[in-house]
Amino acid sequence: MANATSDGRNPPDTNILDLPEEVSIFIFSFLSASELGDSIAKVCTLWREYSQAYQLWRQLDYVVDGVLSKREQISVFQTASAFRRLTLKDSTSLECLLPLLFCNCSSIQELAICGEEMDPEVLRSLAKEYKGSIISLTLEGMELNNSWYSAISDLAKGLNSLTLKADCCVWAMGLLSVECTALTSLKLTSCRQTEDHRRQVQGVKRMLRLLPDGLQILQLGAHISPNTDILQAIGEKRRIENLVLEDCCEILDKDLLNLLSLGQLQSLQLWRAHRVSSEGLINFISFSRFLSLRHLDLFDCPNLNDDVLQEITIKCRHLQTLDISSCHLLTDNGIASVFQFCSDLQTLRMSHLPQPTGHGYLFELPQLLPKLVYLDAYNCCNISCDVLEGLETNKLIVMYGRRGRRR
Repeated sequence: MANATSDGRNPPDTNILDLPEEVSIFIFSFLSASELGDSIAKVCTLWREYSQAYQLWRQLDYVVDGVLSKREQISVFQTASAFRRLTLKDSTSLECLLPLLFCNCSSIQELAICGEEMDPEVLRSLAKEYKGSIISLTLEGMELNNSWYSAISDLAKGLNSLTLKADCCVWAMGLLSVECTALTSLKLTSCRQTEDHRRQVQGVKRMLRLLPDGLQILQLGAHISPNTDILQAIGEKRRIENLVLEDCCEILDKDLLNLLSLGQLQSLQLWRAHRVSSEGLINFISFSRFLSLRHLDLFDCPNLNDDVLQEITIKCRHLQTLDISSCHLLTDNGIASVFQFCSDLQTLRMSHLPQPTGHGYLFELPQLLPKLVYLDAYNCCNISCDVLEGLETNKLIVMYGRRGRRR
């Protein structure tokens, strides 16, 4: 029984349905797409109306895969008025889901289609319905043929971001890049090494030359090995802020100099630069003017020695992330310079280094690197695990241990 008020009358009964619309929608904003579509929408007519609010769905992501029940997927697609990101991984239920999507959903900002069983007609249908709203497209795990490229071209002019992780004829992307006039992010990864590597390189080079000058993010992933021509084409895109090259095995000392024109670089990843000498790395760093560089990843660069690392710490003192894992020439002298000069570091990855012992600088880590929150020293065989364990605090995560030996 409700308590009586001061004038002796009972207070009116309160009900959650009496909450103002904006309050209810704010509460619902903490729920997932499945919770909104498969639960809230089924409570009552009022909540069904609230659960369809555009301001709820425009910030939600949803994945169609073989895990969720078909009933739940139908409920979500009957309720959703928009998606921030929609990922399609399972094609078996799309025949009944797409009509519901087209009927209820007004916009999709990011679209991802994954799996070799996917049909390019799915993309074509979505492109026709949401041509004005899709600004980011990801295709992953399929073999991209002419039908796929034709479907992509239906969206090309409105795309800001394009990610392809598939077996693709990269040379054909040159034709598509002419239409991607608004592209600011391009990520390419091939699922396997193409037999015609020369043709692939020419295709990537042509594609980069034709892309707009506004490109800010570029990633060339596995099985796309940049060479001199590609590095020259990259150097012409002077607005690039984030550059990822995952397979640098063919890059030479002189090729790196093409990247010196990228004065707006904030993040640089150069993996497996096996043919770049220590002198080439020093020249690249010493001539650079990367004033905004905050993230540097030089994983598995076998010629990165203490002199190179000391040059990095002098020229790039405001680094927040540094990865020097598997650079086997590094010793305590090089690592100590990182601790001495890079006080803004938040993440340091230095795993698989056989020489450093950590003597001296590790014990002063809290004072030298006060902002560090993650240290990866896994398989640094000369650094004591007890010392690394002692560094862990509520603010610092330390990865350490030894790779097990095979018997």
